[in-house]
Amino acid sequence: MDATQPDFLPCLHARRSDPRGDRPILACEARGRFKHFRIAGAEVAHAVEALSELGAAAGRTLPPAAHELRFARCCYDHLAGRLGVAITERLPLLGSGVLAELGIDLDALESQRRPLSRCCVDWTERRPHIAGSLGAALLRAYKERRWLLAIEESRKLVVTPRGRAMFVERFGVDEALFAAS
Repeated sequence: MDATQPDFLPCLHARRSDPRGDRPILACEARGRFKHFRIAGAEVAHAVEALSELGAAAGRTLPPAAHELRFARCCYDHLAGRLGVAITERLPLLGSGVLAELGIDLDALESQRRPLSRCCVDWTERRPHIAGSLGAALLRAYKERRWLLAIEESRKLVVTPRGRAMFVERFGVDEALFAAS
C-alpha cells in the first residue's frame, strides 16, 4: 500500500474474477497535503444510486445544497435534474431527426463498447434521465451549442436564453418548466 491510501481503502476494493483485476470503489487524488476521494466510476455510482432507492422515503425533502443543483446539472458526463428528466421523457417522441440535427451519429455510438443508453435515476426528481454514450453525446452537443454553460468547480449547469428557446422548440419541453427554475 502506498502513502496516498488510508488504512480503510483496501476494504473498498471489489474482488472480481474479471481479467482487469481489482476494481476500486473510491479513487483518491492527492492535492498537496490533502487527499480528495470520489466515486471511482459510473458503475459504482449506479450501484450506489440503486442502493439508495432501498431507503428512499416517500415524502423526503431535499437538503438546501440540492436546490441549486435541482434544475440542470452534470451527472458524470450526462445531463440530470428537472431538465434532464424532461428531455429524457420527450426523446422517444422525437425520433432520430433531432439527434442528426445535433450532429450525433447514432451508428457510431452504437458501435462503442459503452452502452448506448442507460436510465440513471435522478436523485432530486426520483425519475430517470438518460445516461450512456447517448446521454454523454447529448450533453456535449448542448454545451458545444452553448445551450448550457458549466459553472466552474460545480456540477451546476446554466441554461442560456438560446438554450431555453431550443429546448422548448426542438424538444418540446414545457416553457413552464423554466419559469419554475
